[in-house]
Amino acid sequence: MNNFINILMLATTLIILSGCSQDAYQLSYRLESGETYYIDAAISQSLQQDFMQQDMKMSTNINATAEYEVAGKQDGIYDLQVSYSEFDMALNTPQGQMEFGTSKQDTTDDFSNILKSMSDNKFELKMTERGSIQSVRGIEKMFDEMLSSMENTDQTSFDQLKKSLDNIAGTQSFKGNFGMGMPFYPEDNVKVGDTWTNEVELKTIALGKVSNTWKLMEVKKNIIRISGEGYFVSYSDSASIAGTGIPMQFDMEGPINYLLNIDLKTGWIKSGTIDQDIQGMIKMQASEQMPQGLEMNMNITTSMEVKGGKKR
Repeated sequence: MNNFINILMLATTLIILSGCSQDAYQLSYRLESGETYYIDAAISQSLQQDFMQQDMKMSTNINATAEYEVAGKQDGIYDLQVSYSEFDMALNTPQGQMEFGTSKQDTTDDFSNILKSMSDNKFELKMTERGSIQSVRGIEKMFDEMLSSMENTDQTSFDQLKKSLDNIAGTQSFKGNFGMGMPFYPEDNVKVGDTWTNEVELKTIALGKVSNTWKLMEVKKNIIRISGEGYFVSYSDSASIAGTGIPMQFDMEGPINYLLNIDLKTGWIKSGTIDQDIQGMIKMQASEQMPQGLEMNMNITTSMEVKGGKKR
């Protein structure tokens, strides 16, 4: 009788242990040289600001497709040639609605011409197997060709726009934005429930840092689901010239939440959402254009839906 009890106890123990054991997964990008991967993004953003005691609201909707051609891989670093095959934008402002983009046929629309020119150019992105962005090259050349398509803009506006692009959308800005938009994978194998972290430096209009905590939520039929909880904080000495010659300082922060479905074989995004809610204050320092300076509260809410895969 005791033998039966011992066998029953052993079987029960094995069942419990097998239920507690989990597979460990090596998460990384495994991209094929010569192939092109894409990400479709539908972005909705609302901006609300208190400007000179007036509540101003603006909304933006963007539909864009970015393509990543794998030119090669060396020492664990991918050489990706990036281009935008589609980029359409609609703005709703207190002054009215504006639409422009690569699908617009109006050749007198300089902003649409700029976006069409952008779709004809590629720039180089260096990314590790874990998703760390090492470098971005070719942005300046792309900007020069984009701006050369502006045939209906006076020289003063042209120079101001070029200065804005250099300040808020240059190489460091692209590096940070891609670093924030691509999932980052851990160095070690992980099980469902495990977490890992990374940080991304941002340089757009506001300078700051995003701190992310990622979590492996589920693995099912070669699709992994990961979540991310991030938090953006602008640097206290953040300042830039936003193409107007007016020094600006930002005191802004807020959460960023990710929920992504990933192809386990390639590490590439299949689908997902990214939501952020950034708020705080902008200070325009005293200058010749604005002798008294100005402070205003601002709230920026962004929702992004993404889909991706290998281009066929």
